[in-house]
Amino acid sequence: MIRRPQRSTLDRSSAASDVYKRQTVVRITRQRYDTLTAQSHDFARWALQMAHGQLFFFEMKNSVINGDAKERFLSLVKNRPEIMEKVPLKFVASYLGITQSYLSRLKKAVMKP
Repeated sequence: MIRRPQRSTLDRSSAASDVYKRQTVVRITRQRYDTLTAQSHDFARWALQMAHGQLFFFEMKNSVINGDAKERFLSLVKNRPEIMEKVPLKFVASYLGITQSYLSRLKKAVMKP
């Protein structure tokens, strides 16, 4: 399981730099996981929170990824407008499965006043 360090600030440069910091990965067997869950209420709660987070992420991604490129883009803008404001276009394009130049054209066409 991977644990990200806490962000010290909410600005864009700090958030981006957190992604590149060293991470600690702990690998345990299923048997050890089950034992920890049975013996530690805190660990069981943490594991449940991680599972909820994963489920939320997959549900959100599913709701955004369905459809053609324009539909995926419109869904992203509607459901997660903060991503378009805070995340560089090259990462958004990669997430949507399109090129950065196509995303720019799509954004320009859709965001007309």
